[in-house]
Amino acid sequence: MPPYAFPSLQSCRDSRRSWIQTASNAGVKTFGYLLTQPQPENPPFLREIPYVYGTVKTPTESDSVLSTAIIDYWVSFTTSLDPNDGKGSPRPIWEQYTSQNQVLIQLNGDNMTVISDDYRKEQINFINSIPLTFNHRRSL
Repeated sequence: MPPYAFPSLQSCRDSRRSWIQTASNAGVKTFGYLLTQPQPENPPFLREIPYVYGTVKTPTESDSVLSTAIIDYWVSFTTSLDPNDGKGSPRPIWEQYTSQNQVLIQLNGDNMTVISDDYRKEQINFINSIPLTFNHRRSL
């Protein structure tokens, strides 16, 4: 099965987590991220796009570092199905998301690091435990 990278958008973290866990449990090589770079002018669903295309308006040094890393991660992933192909700029290893290693890479030009995928975990588990009440499916 092909690997996939799953974004961590602010408004869909619960569905992102369900998707990435389901894919990972099915043996799909997966990678997740959380974009934490401050950017007041971009709407929440388009936050990473200027970084992917290198079009951040009036970039700070942090924005430039982040954009270079994101471009290199995405190109590496696209060409080798692994964001860690060793080509491009030096950047932290983006660890694979597995059921035993539920981690994301935090994309922030000042602090790019691997973090635990535990944002609102208790609350999201509660919602997922009674899907009919919240009108969504528990799993695929």
